[in-house]
Amino acid sequence: MKSKEWNKVTTIIRSRIKTDRELLTEKQWMTRKYVPVDTEAGNKLYVNQMCQTSTKYYFDDEVRPMNEEELALKKENDKKQRARLKQKQQELRQKELEVLDELKTKNETLKYDCIYLIDKLVSEKIKELRPTGSEVTEVVIDVETTGLEDTDEMLQISIIDTNGNTLFNSYIRPVFHESWPQAEEINQINIQTVKDAPEIQDVAGQLAAILKDVKNIIGYNVAFDVDMLKRFGIPVNDEAEITDVMKLFAPIYGEWSDKYGCFKWQKLTTCAAYFGFDWKNIKAHDSLADCLATLYCYKKLEGGNDNEQM
Repeated sequence: MKSKEWNKVTTIIRSRIKTDRELLTEKQWMTRKYVPVDTEAGNKLYVNQMCQTSTKYYFDDEVRPMNEEELALKKENDKKQRARLKQKQQELRQKELEVLDELKTKNETLKYDCIYLIDKLVSEKIKELRPTGSEVTEVVIDVETTGLEDTDEMLQISIIDTNGNTLFNSYIRPVFHESWPQAEEINQINIQTVKDAPEIQDVAGQLAAILKDVKNIIGYNVAFDVDMLKRFGIPVNDEAEITDVMKLFAPIYGEWSDKYGCFKWQKLTTCAAYFGFDWKNIKAHDSLADCLATLYCYKKLEGGNDNEQM
């Protein structure tokens, strides 16, 4: 039984559908302990313009509460999934340790030795530094770096929650770089800015405690930020959803690229201006300021009507 709400839908792109009704995937409904009423219910949609595969979505009148048998099956499946995940994490961790041991034995580079030390520090300190009580499940992150290459390093890291509270904000003193003129022109961070800042291994445990168990990591070109953190040994929850505001904004801004056959990715400043973010006394390319701008744009994309800024 299909919902009559589908008669109002004129697109196959989920991010373009505006509705007051709940429209979720089967997996999302199952987390709420609901299942489709029958095989005829729902329609396949693409999450956004960039997505290559479609997923079936259901309105709230196309699902029903699970019965006792279904609830028991879900509980058993969840248990098996947790066990598989734990086994996978153990196998990956063992593989990482084997790789790090091999690199250390060969003494290929000082950088890999540094990563090994960071990883060891995280293992020792993460339990001590892990937040207690109400855990943060969604965060916005941003990093400023010496450049975009694999050999570049972080200069500033900021993390906030979705209420705009600062969880972490610090300059980082690089280990291998003494200057970065091209990046400095953009982020205005130089060696004097970071000369008294901690090195990445000094804050690794604190960052790991925040990021290890988050369920949703939000950012602007966030894959770059996450990869940079992982590269320097900061464990990030591999099961976390990655929400890239840059990719979500591209089809809304609507500038088409004939070369790539998709909508062009826009700068954060363009996205912020589009949604009316007021930079006030903060500036773009400061990682904390960029976190606040990204959070504001994310809430606008999610359909928020609150115009107040953090």
